[in-house]
Amino acid sequence: MCRKNVEIMVHASAISKELERYFLENLGISVSLRPWPEEDRIPMYLRDAYVFFECDLLGTPWLVLFDRGEEERSPAVVQKHLDMLRDKWFGELMYVHPSISTYNRKRLIMEKVPFVVPGRQMYLPQLGMDLREHFRRVQKNPVKPFSPSTQVVLLHALYHPDQHFNPSVYAEHLGYSNMTLTRAFEELEAADLVHVTQHGRERVAEFVDSRWSAWERALPFLRTPVRRSVYVLASGSRPPGVLAGLSALSRFGMLASPDPEVYAMSGKTWKNTVESGVIQVIPSPENASLELEVWRYEPSLLSADDIADPLSVYLSLRDTDDERVEAALEELLEGIAW
Repeated sequence: MCRKNVEIMVHASAISKELERYFLENLGISVSLRPWPEEDRIPMYLRDAYVFFECDLLGTPWLVLFDRGEEERSPAVVQKHLDMLRDKWFGELMYVHPSISTYNRKRLIMEKVPFVVPGRQMYLPQLGMDLREHFRRVQKNPVKPFSPSTQVVLLHALYHPDQHFNPSVYAEHLGYSNMTLTRAFEELEAADLVHVTQHGRERVAEFVDSRWSAWERALPFLRTPVRRSVYVLASGSRPPGVLAGLSALSRFGMLASPDPEVYAMSGKTWKNTVESGVIQVIPSPENASLELEVWRYEPSLLSADDIADPLSVYLSLRDTDDERVEAALEELLEGIAW
């Protein structure tokens, strides 16, 4: 066996163990993946494309296709390959890839193609399952969104893994009171995102899982930072606030810049700016100098180079129906050093 094939098999074996662990953690069932002995009966190009395992899941036999390629395949190609295997396999079929874009996940779901992204999402319509990592804990009551200050604390922690995660350090960086930070840490601990321990007189927190897992699991608690959005005429050479929304996304290199540009400021700054007469609210985008988002928290706490931080931008746009924006947001998340 050539070195490349050995590397692929080792990688597939590692992903199979991750998949077994994912089933155990999310479904509470033990699944054992075994190499498929009938692989020699299928065309060579399918053997080159996938590593095959079989398993029993909740009493149903499954053939699991681990994609050998680093780049994800189009849903149409995956569907075609699954259809070709149905004559060779009497049970269900499952496509597995370590990374599938939001856009392609939606297309796979539309076509009812069973797939798993270990650690991210499990879509098995035959078993009535569409489970995402950040929904894996059953919520007995409706999720209560984090307070704005707690959301800022969490995002700041995700951006600064090397910084001591405790109230005194965050009070210095964010300017919040000790009482506000204590409540923020309590919210994060209640949501099972962090462990908080006492070190002498100091409380120190650490994430329960990786930062990516913390982000995924926090999503139900997070909300758009945008409280309201208005069109304004602005006087002066520099617009107030920081670049936000689609304008920020364009600066991250993922979309064309919108017209008018989008900026963000906190509610307090908005009030002071209106009172100063620097801006004038107008009813429509026609002739507007810019679109202004009024945020629940001060965007400059997390921004860099006068551009709103990527995670806040994601939260402000995640409910979009525009496929181009969805793809850009997915790329935005993938570009963060988790």
